Amino acid sequence: MDIIADVLSVASKGARKTRIMYVANLSYKLLEKYLAETTGMGFMRFNNDYYEVTERGLAFLEKYNGYSSKYSSIDKTLQGMTSEKDALERMCQLQGNDFSRRVEGKRDKDKVVHEEARGKIKGAILAAGDGVRIQNVTYGAIPKELLPIASVPTIRFPIESLKLVGVKDISVVISPNGKHDIIQGLRSGKKLGVNISYVVQDVEDGEPRGIGKAISSIKDWVGQNDFLVACGDTILCNFSSHAPFDCLNSLVKVHLMRDPLATIFLYPTRADPTRFGVVKLQDLQDDTGNPYGQVERLIEKPRKEIAKSLAHNGFNYVIAGYYAFKPRIFSYIEKTKPDARNEIQITDALVLALESGEKVFGVIHGKERGREMFPYEYWDVGIPEAYKEANRKLLTIDIEGILT
Repeated sequence: MDIIADVLSVASKGARKTRIMYVANLSYKLLEKYLAETTGMGFMRFNNDYYEVTERGLAFLEKYNGYSSKYSSIDKTLQGMTSEKDALERMCQLQGNDFSRRVEGKRDKDKVVHEEARGKIKGAILAAGDGVRIQNVTYGAIPKELLPIASVPTIRFPIESLKLVGVKDISVVISPNGKHDIIQGLRSGKKLGVNISYVVQDVEDGEPRGIGKAISSIKDWVGQNDFLVACGDTILCNFSSHAPFDCLNSLVKVHLMRDPLATIFLYPTRADPTRFGVVKLQDLQDDTGNPYGQVERLIEKPRKEIAKSLAHNGFNYVIAGYYAFKPRIFSYIEKTKPDARNEIQITDALVLALESGEKVFGVIHGKERGREMFPYEYWDVGIPEAYKEANRKLLTIDIEGILT
């Protein structure tokens, strides 16, 4: 109880994880334990890089401080008999047990998802892009997917996300030039616990490019299987989870349960969404661990006034680079016309699908409590600012220990 109070005290005005660790004098492992417990009990929430104390947490802290002040001069044997202390300890114990049961229950449900995905769902990682936006970091000398994040190559994170949800057969889509280092680094994937093959997106001069085109290149490899797609320079993380990179369970659950053409992962943001595909969802549901809903509208790189009309409770839901598809998505990609940049956008293919009566669902990478949305961590490492931010965040944890 003392440690919980210390953690809440440090975070009472908002604090980053590292500040809580140092001020409360906790090891990283203990910090993770108490952050998980306090967020699980509803005492804290994670919001825009900071842990914040909720009203429930403040009420607990006020009672605890009152208890400490009131009984500091009383003999320890009498302290244990006071009703206020017993009530506080009982509340912590019950909430802690409830949190443990929920964690175990989640693991059981996740196991079912993994069994469903294993062998039935394939995975693809897109790594054929030129990395123009990040060239001031790579100098064009290395693929952006191999940029180190806290000593781990970026592409390792989407591989881990797919593996943790039970997807072991992965195809990496590469371009014919400048991507051989990816093959040399990943090889067959055996050391990472997956089976990796490679598909070359061989595009002639003047031919359309884009994510839709890259996805169409794995049509023969996918066959009749449903499949997950991840952008090779995109990282998902949830610091409040016992497994920070195990973020795709809800995506697979919704895809298996609702059986749509496509299920897309969305990041809630208050920042400028105009460089993303932006989605408007119908009524949100939350029976899979993350809020989700059927896609009502989807626009690629909308103007600011249009993006504002798509917002919900102050957030825009932008596509976060992870998708689940049925193989008939290829027919819509084939019908999609290139945009002004001569790229075939997967969002345009999805719009065609929606207009044809197909169902598309969106799963939000965050947690909703009441009318408030709390985003988890997401970085598009192809953007220099996001690359730097991912490094700052992930350098504070034992990445290699978590991924082994």
